[in-house]
Amino acid sequence: MQDLDQLSVLDFCQLDAVDVSIEVDEYIPLRVRTYKPPLGGRYVRLGGREKTLLEIILADGANIVRGWTLTSFDGVSEWPDVDLGSEGRAGVPVLAADGLDGGVRRVDLRVPFSVSLRDGMMAIWWGDLRGATCHVFGSLRFLVSNDVLVGLLVDSLTTREVALIGVGISERG
Repeated sequence: MQDLDQLSVLDFCQLDAVDVSIEVDEYIPLRVRTYKPPLGGRYVRLGGREKTLLEIILADGANIVRGWTLTSFDGVSEWPDVDLGSEGRAGVPVLAADGLDGGVRRVDLRVPFSVSLRDGMMAIWWGDLRGATCHVFGSLRFLVSNDVLVGLLVDSLTTREVALIGVGISERG
């Protein structure tokens, strides 16, 4: 399967005693992790890979979203029309990711995505956000519409981190 069914949300999982790590620099715009030692996970990759790449990291065997890396993107879009107050369940999503069966380490979805910045927040989305619910885990938000993960949001970026993301855009653009 090479479509958004790979991102179907089966459930939400609470992670005990986990610090969310958010890293921003001018080379890799955004790294988000919910684990400390290397995880050895599997990946669902979105974008065209030549100019755009978002990797969603899943825990081995359980397909629990444990982080993501935004490696490259084309530019910043307008902030999406999404109701961040429409909170769903707490926790991180557990994805279907059927394409990762049988020892496969990654699945590539040629799905374009958009990136937006606003007031210390960064949104990355690739699906229809109408009616999306916002599932919360610390400073992370998972946007889900019709039981499919359609976006990710970080709401705790500093002014410096937002500026670094901007530097990366201007250097790539």
